Amino acid sequence: MLRPGVTGLDVSYEDGVVSLSGEAASPEAMEKAVLMAGNVQGVGEVKVDNLKAPEQTAAVDYYTIEKGDSLSAIAKRFYGDANAYPRIFEANREVIKDANLIYPGQKIRIPKADA
Repeated sequence: MLRPGVTGLDVSYEDGVVSLSGEAASPEAMEKAVLMAGNVQGVGEVKVDNLKAPEQTAAVDYYTIEKGDSLSAIAKRFYGDANAYPRIFEANREVIKDANLIYPGQKIRIPKADA
């Protein structure tokens, strides 16, 4: 079982809505927990009212994978460099197991490019 860095994680599901509670070690851990829950088939909404996390300091974008996408194409779009795809892959290891196997509808984190 993957653990995105949330202690005391409690997950409940009702009518397509997942509610998460616990304490995330970082904003990234919270985002990963939300993405893991939100990428489950049948989940339409993830509520985090009771999931605590430190303040977000790094900028991040989100992207929903479309048919025909590849991580290198997404990296080219966001970073201007297709070879930067490992950065996206590493930021999404909890939802992407293989950099060559992504699926339409998956939601992923896109870390901001370094200034």
